[in-house]
Amino acid sequence: MVTPSEVRSYPKMIFGNDINLRTLEERIFEAELVVSDMAGTTICDGGLVLGAFRNTAVEMGIPTGSEAFDSTMQQVRDTMGQSKIIAFRQIFNDESLALLANNKFEDNYKQMIAEKGAKEVPGASELFSTLRARMIKIALTTGFDKSIQDLLIDGLGWTNKIDAAICPTQEVKGRPEPDMIELAMKTTGVSSSQNILVVGDTASDIKSGRAAGVGLTIGVLSGAHSSGDLLSAGADLVLESILELTTLIYAFGRPIN
Repeated sequence: MVTPSEVRSYPKMIFGNDINLRTLEERIFEAELVVSDMAGTTICDGGLVLGAFRNTAVEMGIPTGSEAFDSTMQQVRDTMGQSKIIAFRQIFNDESLALLANNKFEDNYKQMIAEKGAKEVPGASELFSTLRARMIKIALTTGFDKSIQDLLIDGLGWTNKIDAAICPTQEVKGRPEPDMIELAMKTTGVSSSQNILVVGDTASDIKSGRAAGVGLTIGVLSGAHSSGDLLSAGADLVLESILELTTLIYAFGRPIN
């Protein structure tokens, strides 16, 4: 593990414009809650999300290799991290078609998970254990609906390893809005948004954290977006994966009780 004295030269860490080592240390030490994305951050995506979108596009009559198909998939990439219905609304510009496509996507994704299984990003369970040992709570957020979120959490055996699981609903807006983070804060009883660390692999994760006024927004390169995308969205820090966050918690987190 990297010690505090070694963190300054740690090569797997990119600082945003408004953060320095001292602030990083303070924010991690004060953390009461980590709000983390799921697919691409704590769960290996392996192309399943894009695959489910591709299958859905074809089922909705958009032929592969067409200009419309390429445009659709680009729209999907651009909205990664957001509620899936948002992408479909932008693609079809028709609410009934968007809802139909969203239902097909959910069915396709569930089928792919059933066939291939869900796998955690290496180090996810270790991160959860590290946070629990230091009395830091963990909330998982997603752009999926509740049925898919529960399917993933149950399949990985995480039900008793986390403190909250939040997804978009009619009352709770998805990313990049701050609603899911605010609900996670309320659900877990955290005293201040400044004591929250937000972790995710997309620009929408980062924008949501910024909108919620959290203490630290952390991008990871294990999923959809590049370091440039994450930094442009306002990430305070970019790491290769959550393994590096575990390292920082070891280095700067509160001592184990």
